[in-house]
Amino acid sequence: SNSWSLPLRFPNPDPINRREEELISIIPREQTGTYDMRRLIKLVIDMGSYFEIGAHWGKCIVTCFVRLSGFSVGVIASDCREQGGCLKADGARKLRRFVDLCDCFHVPILSFVDQPGFAVGTDSEKSGTIRHGAAAIASLYSLTV
Repeated sequence: SNSWSLPLRFPNPDPINRREEELISIIPREQTGTYDMRRLIKLVIDMGSYFEIGAHWGKCIVTCFVRLSGFSVGVIASDCREQGGCLKADGARKLRRFVDLCDCFHVPILSFVDQPGFAVGTDSEKSGTIRHGAAAIASLYSLTV
């Protein structure tokens, strides 16, 4: 893929009747429960196509490239196991960079939405969470894919 053309479609290795029973129970019924967002993403996408970007920083956000029916897709999701999934400054910067990368290479984005909002407090104010969060939201709204 390059910035001048759409990404190629590859054959999907999944069986046509693939069914993941774990999807029924992976999200707990109680609202305060947590779950493994990476596992959930892997259950939804083409098998073996998960490629995470920036796993060791901005941990409140999961960003990865995957394939859905052979198409390349960027995925963004909150990780509820990292401070409840609240968006912090480093996660917002990670989100903005990933969204801009996907937009540059015409990769559509799939968003798993479970976002409680911005982190609050003195540390969040000092690190510029609102400023970086607003920049991330602006990137999302200016997408062309």
